Amino acid sequence: MKNTLRAKLVASATVLGLGMSLAFAGIAFAANLEYSVDTNVTFTDTAINFVIQGGSSATTLVVNATTVVVTVPLSDTFTVISSNRSLAHTGESAASVITLTCNGVNAQTLLITAPAGGAETITITPGSSACSSGSGGGGGGGGGGGAVTPTPTPTPTPTPTTSPSTAQHPNGTLVLDNGTVYLIQNGQRVGFRDATEYQSHGYNFGQVVPATDADRALPMSTTIAKALEGSLVLDASDGRTVYMIGQNATKRGFTSEQVFQALGYNFANLPSINLTDYPAGDPIADSALPHPEGALVLGSDGRTVWWVLGGVRQGFESEAVFNTYGFDWGKIVTGNDADNALTEGALVKFRDGTLVYDGGTYYLISDGTKKMFSSVSDLTNRGYSTANAINASLANYASGGNVE
Repeated sequence: MKNTLRAKLVASATVLGLGMSLAFAGIAFAANLEYSVDTNVTFTDTAINFVIQGGSSATTLVVNATTVVVTVPLSDTFTVISSNRSLAHTGESAASVITLTCNGVNAQTLLITAPAGGAETITITPGSSACSSGSGGGGGGGGGGGAVTPTPTPTPTPTPTTSPSTAQHPNGTLVLDNGTVYLIQNGQRVGFRDATEYQSHGYNFGQVVPATDADRALPMSTTIAKALEGSLVLDASDGRTVYMIGQNATKRGFTSEQVFQALGYNFANLPSINLTDYPAGDPIADSALPHPEGALVLGSDGRTVWWVLGGVRQGFESEAVFNTYGFDWGKIVTGNDADNALTEGALVKFRDGTLVYDGGTYYLISDGTKKMFSSVSDLTNRGYSTANAINASLANYASGGNVE
């Protein structure tokens, strides 16, 4: 690593404790490719414009003569855009969320969101021309002979429809309003200003639901959602300084590259965020102390993953719980003696906003309780997707009643 890249650590807003037993075997699901910036892909036909958008994640990526085959890790997203070609996709399961848009200048955007249940391998094929932003037309009819009596077309029976819910979404829900994503938290709207800050929280855009008028009526939080504590970030304001995010959205620098590396960190694939308005926190100066707030560390048994938060180490109830936070297995570092000496906090449960399918019923985790949907249509009318639900037992969760 060049000496021009100065290691600095950033501390973030809310601190939670973490320390649970999580089998390290799950690391096989780790994403190997993290695109922190837009990345061009070159085909044999060099006229094809094909750009992987910054913030995309992939386990593998194979560029063939006319196709790209990508494996998207569970619950992650992969976005490509082409300014001069339509984009076709094959190979995804019904649980994937695929979004295709064509803007006014005929640029095609393809957003792939892999389900929480597992990774998806998808083939993307550029077309021969740009996408069309207009709607497709219907087919025309042919001429007929004068003596033929036409058969009347039967009147179809209307399919019953239900109106979208206008109710306020529960705490933990991500809602989209006029191009901005908000987290409903403590009865307020907490706004995200930057896609990379949003993704640092482990969220993907397939989790977002349309805002209702009741959501819009909620008061705005006095603070915005900045990068998650424990995130290693390259400061976009200078393009060379690395910080770690900690409590209260502070940015903490390392006193040396040696300390940075001794804590198990590296400079590969760091997200780039402008940290100009992040206040400076205490520098990280001693690798013998516990890892900074938000760190994920591997315990002395070689198989337990702990989340260092609030001066304690907390464990996760299960691997499924770990995955709902969108953590990258590749970000786990080896804990030191000081980490192993931290007090054990409560087990981490499912994150608020998680959809869970348990015993034939769909639930939403909100305020640490399980809120029940009365039916699948109740869930979808509120903007949620069953594709985002995970299969898990909620026997140890208190009931929060129905989703209102």
